[in-house]
Amino acid sequence: MNSYYNFSPADRYRALAWFKAQGKPPPTSCSACGEVAGILDWHSEDYSEPYTLDKIGAFSVCYVCHMFIHCRFGAAAHWREYVQLVDQGARFAPFHARAFPSFAARFLRGHPRDAVTSYDPYPGELPYLPTWLGGLSLNRDGS
Repeated sequence: MNSYYNFSPADRYRALAWFKAQGKPPPTSCSACGEVAGILDWHSEDYSEPYTLDKIGAFSVCYVCHMFIHCRFGAAAHWREYVQLVDQGARFAPFHARAFPSFAARFLRGHPRDAVTSYDPYPGELPYLPTWLGGLSLNRDGS
């Protein structure tokens, strides 16, 4: 695990251990793009104590959104394009295995628009986009 914002791997592992002990059920959809298939994870932006479920594991995300969130610092142009596509209802093939090399080939070495499989309306209201996904900082310190 790498550092994220100003949180060290040790900070993140402690928060993850706390989160696992809470027994929160797995997510059923991505709060950013609406994906319901493939790998779905919980994502945190803030790993500070005291831990709460409003901070740790606060956002449900599909593998594609999750990898983009963590790669956005080094791929700002691709990130902006991805957020715009998601905001327009773009859908992407879900990942059923954690395959970062495949993600990178599809989204970071090419254009995210080339990976769009369809444009569909969201399956219900998404609670965070664009204020959450599009509002994430591109600064590594979170400012």
